[in-house]
Amino acid sequence: MTPRIAPLEPPYPPAAQAAFDAIMPKGVAPLTLFTTLARSERVYGKFRAGGLLDKGTITLREREIHDRPDLRADGQ
Repeated sequence: MTPRIAPLEPPYPPAAQAAFDAIMPKGVAPLTLFTTLARSERVYGKFRAGGLLDKGTITLREREIHDRPDLRADGQ
């Protein structure tokens, strides 16, 4: 099946390459999702700003406690 929107092909524009380098392990090609969204700097910027790739400000333990009311002090 041919994709409706073709992903970027290397060599990537400098801004896209910098963004890929920030989220992908060294030596690993960026995911097709990322290279497709990066066709539009605006779309890719909004995707990254959405926090989906952010490590977050709370630990995994804190997140687990929040998601399990039986572990929370307030029982909520």
